[in-house]
Amino acid sequence: MFEQSRKNRVAWIPAFLALTGLTYSTLQALGKAESFCITTGCELFKDITIQGYSLWWFGSAFFAFTLLLCLAGRRPIALAVATLALFIDILLLVFMAFTAPCFACLVAALLIALIFYSLYRDTGARNRRSSLLLTVWLFAFCPNIFGTLNESLGVWAIAGPEKADMQVFFSPSCPVCLATIERFAVNPDARIAFIPVAESEADIESIARISNSMQEGTSFYIAFKRTTRPAENPVSTSVPLALRWDLFRNKARLGALGATRIPVLVTSGVPRSLLDASPSFDGGIPPIQNSTPSMPQSPAFQPTMPNIEQFAGCGGEAAPPCPQ
Repeated sequence: MFEQSRKNRVAWIPAFLALTGLTYSTLQALGKAESFCITTGCELFKDITIQGYSLWWFGSAFFAFTLLLCLAGRRPIALAVATLALFIDILLLVFMAFTAPCFACLVAALLIALIFYSLYRDTGARNRRSSLLLTVWLFAFCPNIFGTLNESLGVWAIAGPEKADMQVFFSPSCPVCLATIERFAVNPDARIAFIPVAESEADIESIARISNSMQEGTSFYIAFKRTTRPAENPVSTSVPLALRWDLFRNKARLGALGATRIPVLVTSGVPRSLLDASPSFDGGIPPIQNSTPSMPQSPAFQPTMPNIEQFAGCGGEAAPPCPQ
């Protein structure tokens, strides 16, 4: 009898974790925990539903059921439910690892794993399959953590707002980048972020000089023009380790974009200069008109960007000059 009452005692630690998960999932389902949505994957996964119900409601159901089992002392049943939840969680983590990490989802995944581990230890189970399942979960969880950290770090913009309409990746030694900066940086009110990318040690020193000039109050455009101007007696500039780290992150993000040459322009939306307004069009985005009448208008070819015939850029190392 004593053994039976001991077996059915309340599992307080898993119950507390389940209560935390229930509160968290319910707040997410109601849209009251937006502060946890710090990655792009949050926007992607919050719209996924099953029969019209958000995945967060299914998470709330799991945590609520587990909470009741833990309070009733039904450890074996609670462990079986947690095992099933952990297996489903592994599938979701693998899916996120190949798409986009969701930080809010990772918090719920960690609570599920902690509930499973606490029940596994509390029941005194020595099942190799359970240990293997937890190991597989850990391998699926870690890439999402690294992806979240990488996205949270973002890129370092030497000039421009944090939330810009356009991001310009440039290198000081690229002639096409010079023309691009002269085109976009003259307007200080434009919401454009300029993100430097170093392809050589000379680029790193040039970016350091631009940064130093801007700290002294010089505008980015003037600092860039002065630095890229040929100097008779070039002076070596010390480069802080933090700047090298920022430039490494920028180059890593550029590589993640799949870009093979610079400059790279990343825009949010379409610039209105690329759209020709039609007097007969009323409201919304004006239709795009063709600016080259000689271009064939067959269904297999429809121009989408007028006045752009070709793209110029610098590829490979910055040492060889690229065509202007």
